Amino acid sequence: MKKLILGILLLIAAVSMNAVTKADTISIDNTNIAKWIADTTINSKGKQTIKYYCIYKGQLVYTNKTVIDNVKLCNKYGVKCALILITSVNGRKRIVTK
Repeated sequence: MKKLILGILLLIAAVSMNAVTKADTISIDNTNIAKWIADTTINSKGKQTIKYYCIYKGQLVYTNKTVIDNVKLCNKYGVKCALILITSVNGRKRIVTK
């Protein structure tokens, strides 16, 4: 009886380990991004900071200054920029360059 229960528990564990998880890194094209935003805010210490965002498929997604500079350079010379969308476990999204 113990072997049967242990076998069932191992089977359940094996099935749950092999469950398909959603990919957390997706390659995207810079043409899918509607707008790049640089927002000036004040942090908790009272200093001005600039936070960078973009609008990707109708969602506001965090990015950084390097990504925006790379995209501007790619647009200047008319080439496609290699971007990836990273989704964390808790659902936060950010866009970075490859």
